[in-house]
Amino acid sequence: GGDDRDAALAAVLGATGADAGDALDALDAAGGSVDGAVAALLGTMHGGSGVSGEAGHGVEGGAGDAAGAGDRQALSPPLLDDAPIYIRAPALVAVGAWRLAWTVVGVSFSLLGSIVWPFLSAAGLAEWADPAAAAAEAAPRFIAEYADAYPDVARPEWLEMTFERATATAARQMKFLFVYLHTPSHEDTDSFVTEVLADPGVLAELSGDNFVPWGCDTSSVDGSRLVRALRRQKKPTVAIMLTLDSRAVLVGMSDARGGVEGLRAVMASAVADHSAELVAARHDASERDFARTLREEQDAALAASLRDDQEKAERRQREEAERRAEEERVAREEAEAQAALEAEKAAIAAEEAAVAAREAEVARRQEEKQGKLGDEPAPGTPGVAMVAVRFPDGGRRQRRFMAKDTVQRVYDFCDAEGMPFGKYTLVCSYPKKELGEDSLMLTLEDAGLSPKAMLMVRQDDE
Repeated sequence: GGDDRDAALAAVLGATGADAGDALDALDAAGGSVDGAVAALLGTMHGGSGVSGEAGHGVEGGAGDAAGAGDRQALSPPLLDDAPIYIRAPALVAVGAWRLAWTVVGVSFSLLGSIVWPFLSAAGLAEWADPAAAAAEAAPRFIAEYADAYPDVARPEWLEMTFERATATAARQMKFLFVYLHTPSHEDTDSFVTEVLADPGVLAELSGDNFVPWGCDTSSVDGSRLVRALRRQKKPTVAIMLTLDSRAVLVGMSDARGGVEGLRAVMASAVADHSAELVAARHDASERDFARTLREEQDAALAASLRDDQEKAERRQREEAERRAEEERVAREEAEAQAALEAEKAAIAAEEAAVAAREAEVARRQEEKQGKLGDEPAPGTPGVAMVAVRFPDGGRRQRRFMAKDTVQRVYDFCDAEGMPFGKYTLVCSYPKKELGEDSLMLTLEDAGLSPKAMLMVRQDDE
């Protein structure tokens, strides 16, 4: 049945790594026998020249060499450009039972590029004179022409980029790179596109977790290089590549002869044989991501801690500066208050001293004036004048004087009675007159103060 044929095809592909079309042909020739098909394919692949049939994978040595090739090797892509190209393909060695070994084959375009590109540029072929620009322009052109040619056909979501970038994308996503080499003029192309690439199972695989689809026209820069690197004719072909650590390794191919079954078997074989490598790569990437995230979190925590320490230090500095400023303000205010207090005390002391000096002066003057006054004339003595003086405190002082006494004697009386002013003038209200310095030597009689008079005190400016 169909399931048995698919299982047989998968077994042949897994054992030989042959092209799906070659595997189908070998199965048909062997009457469906897996062992017969494997033997036939191995005889073709290792028939002495070291170069397989149509697939054309160069192999160092024969089967004996393949047995020792346990460590698979591949140099880093980009698979194209002028660097050496290495494509890995499996080979089988029969020792008691089937064992799978791997060999590395390489095809370099360095010499080809150095010889061909100058001629193409000189011939005016701009597309080939600048292969990088041509490759960048080819991807969107292929997608557009593919959509225009098959508008009603389901199609993969092709990556719109160069082969080099597609390889990097698949490596970054840790998926197989599904490479489709499109040849519009080939007779098998339409059926391959509409029946194989549009198959729901194929499309489901391409939109799943294992494959990244990328296609190109075989006439483009990338397409022509891949055709030569894979030693293929220009016909619709699918190449499955494993991209790890910037390496592109061929792990399976299929063309129109294999049909849907052949392509799906190649895809299934690639996943079955190499998923462990992708899982390991994803695990490594997860660990790297975890380590990077951990470092970032630790760096962020350290940065936050440093910022916190810095903010605390700055806060302590601000608080210390504010504390010192407050202490200085308090000290300054206390000093100012103390100075004001001292000044007030000094002023009070000076005022008290002035008052005491004035009082002492008044007392001295009182005593001196009292001595100058002599005895007051007795009442009824002829020629007596009664003089009354109203003091500033409202009190009234009066004394009897002889009419022949001078006005100075009245001033002496006022001083002796404790006149508080140092400089003053006695004033007579009726008749109105002042008894100033020019009146001091007048007698009371001449001054009109006899036989009696009422005087008031007017304070003069000091």
